[in-house]
Amino acid sequence: MKRGAALAISVLVLGLVGLAQEKPNLSGTWVLDKEKSDPPGMGMGGRGGFNPDVTLIIEH
Repeated sequence: MKRGAALAISVLVLGLVGLAQEKPNLSGTWVLDKEKSDPPGMGMGGRGGFNPDVTLIIEH
């Protein structure tokens, strides 16, 4: 009985901790910095080296 109650309380507390965390705001314009990024792999028989300019715009 004590074990079941302890488990129920643990699950409740962990659930409340997850709800209390703020969600990150990633809004803005994100641009790929090729000098600080790893180059693409050569997997699946590809030639690699294809590194396009990437810009992401995120709005919330």
